[in-house]
Amino acid sequence: MTKKHLNKLKKNLPKDYRNTLAAKFNCTPRYINMVLSGDRENPEIVKEAVQLAVQKKAEVEEILTTIKSL
Repeated sequence: MTKKHLNKLKKNLPKDYRNTLAAKFNCTPRYINMVLSGDRENPEIVKEAVQLAVQKKAEVEEILTTIKSL
């Protein structure tokens, strides 16, 4: 995975993603940042980050759909 891919992923994550992922994987937010910046490798963290981004996107789309239906 390239740094370009990781940057795109980070832009689509919720604001508190570092703390959320750090709590789940029992590590520091700094380590999460290193993984998502490409300085360290941890596929499990990247997979979970992708899931957070997908979840955020679904929530935003649901909100927009609701607003449009008003």
